[in-house]
Amino acid sequence: MKMPRRQLPIGRWCGLGWLASMAFITLGLLLGGARQNAVLAYVEAYGETWQLRMTDVDRLLDQGLALYVDCDLSWQPDGWTVFFTSTRPGQPHQIVQLAPFTHREQSRLSAESHIEAPAISPDGSLLAFAANADVANDVMLLDRATGEQRVVAQLPIWISTQRWLPDGQGVVVHGIEANRYERTYMVDVATGEATRFDDPDAVNWSPDRERRAYVQLGAEDGLYVANVTGGDAQRVSDALDRLPVWSPDGRSLVFVGGTEAEQRLALLDVPSGEVRWLTPPMFRDVSLMVWSPDGTQIAFGARDQDVEPRHRAIAPYHIYTVSASGGDVRMVRHGFGEYINNFSRYCAFAWRP
Repeated sequence: MKMPRRQLPIGRWCGLGWLASMAFITLGLLLGGARQNAVLAYVEAYGETWQLRMTDVDRLLDQGLALYVDCDLSWQPDGWTVFFTSTRPGQPHQIVQLAPFTHREQSRLSAESHIEAPAISPDGSLLAFAANADVANDVMLLDRATGEQRVVAQLPIWISTQRWLPDGQGVVVHGIEANRYERTYMVDVATGEATRFDDPDAVNWSPDRERRAYVQLGAEDGLYVANVTGGDAQRVSDALDRLPVWSPDGRSLVFVGGTEAEQRLALLDVPSGEVRWLTPPMFRDVSLMVWSPDGTQIAFGARDQDVEPRHRAIAPYHIYTVSASGGDVRMVRHGFGEYINNFSRYCAFAWRP
């Protein structure tokens, strides 16, 4: 597949009426300034509409930024703009760079193919994105200084998400094959070499890529941490714990423990092997755990544990934060709705750097 080489068109969007309705909240976020590592961007679905929103977790100020977006977010390293995929009906998918504190669009990337999954490199110089068209799809790189685009690798999956390795040398790409199996690849951005992993946990590496965390099912169920180069794995727990997420410094893992009806967050101190609970057993369907960049707090989506059984399948999700040192759990976004396909749920969290 060949990508058209074109300059990034610059545009403006969002109706004046909608901007006016957000002006008061935006002013609140601007005045005084948000604390660093205190702003969380997220994608919320309510009914059939997916929207990009942003919340100040300190002051509990929340605002809408864009409608019709996909489940991928990537902040510019300086924290002033965020990239996302626009899926507005009747238009081809486009990758938008938005300054969320002013609602000003900085750039818009479009192409003849189905583009999505934007991810900014750690130094901010490159934008990785996917150009999906058929069973073989492209991992693309855009040089943000020159506007030059190039195909890095072609993969036999429909690409849904991408994330950079901390050293900026590669991109971890996840998607679905034509047979509906999920596959994960690591692509070397210098050589284009792609390594396939059949198990997504195989790339749940610590930031230094020396260890990985994974859940094992079978005779010895549990959560494990192992050295990438081999050797004995450390069994963290013998329960069906899940969703292990590394802290930014690689010294801790947060994961979901407890029973299905009474889930809670736990924290593993990797050097000592000590595990402690961060929250009471008060949640159901915990998902999307994300560390703040400074490693001091964790945001996650979950349903309340005390919802009546007959309402559990349609109960909304909420967004909570908890300190990595423990303490009170704070609800920073209250979900809405209790109807079939018409309740709040979340598919992407991204802390502002």
